[in-house]
Amino acid sequence: MTVAAATIIADAHTILFDPDGTRWPATELVGYLDLAQLKIVEARPDQYARVREVTLAPGYRQTLADDIYALLDIPNNATGQFKRITKTDMVKLDMVLPGWRKRPATVEIVHFMHNLNEPRSFYVYPPAQAGSKVELLAAEYPPHLPAATGPKATSVTGNIVLGDKWRDALFNFVMFKAYLKDAEYGGNPALAAAYKDLFIQATGVELQTTTSNASPD
Repeated sequence: MTVAAATIIADAHTILFDPDGTRWPATELVGYLDLAQLKIVEARPDQYARVREVTLAPGYRQTLADDIYALLDIPNNATGQFKRITKTDMVKLDMVLPGWRKRPATVEIVHFMHNLNEPRSFYVYPPAQAGSKVELLAAEYPPHLPAATGPKATSVTGNIVLGDKWRDALFNFVMFKAYLKDAEYGGNPALAAAYKDLFIQATGVELQTTTSNASPD
């Protein structure tokens, strides 16, 4: 079931005793919900991962598209026999095949290398020939929700793009940001901290059992 953004905003307005969005307009809360989805993707890249066909640039060094948050895997070629591509370590490849960067370019890729110290780039062996294509598994930046057209939740459109299981975590983040806005009022700092803890607990438990990027075969 897809979760409508309006339901999360309406729930927030109910708890905040602000059904008309006077103090916390929907236009503002939708921004918090947008940020919440991004924070979850940062903690759990696999939760908004997509496989896409990518045409490689000629050579060994490749750059991720701007709409990709993180590279997770490059499972196979997207031409010929669609052969498996394995992740390897660049230092090991340098030791076994020094000068591999100058080897003849080919259409079929055998290995890829990705270093988290250089997250926006990856390397392929052999160097790619013009027109080489691979299937790339990557976490994408979640698209922005449509802007609310008014202060009430009824003005909110669009759905969250993450799985339904994240509904409560998203709500908790919205409430954390809402109470943080009015931190000068008595009790609100404690409420903000409580909702923040709930959000961290929801994402932290998931992180204990899931890796976020590919490891060498």
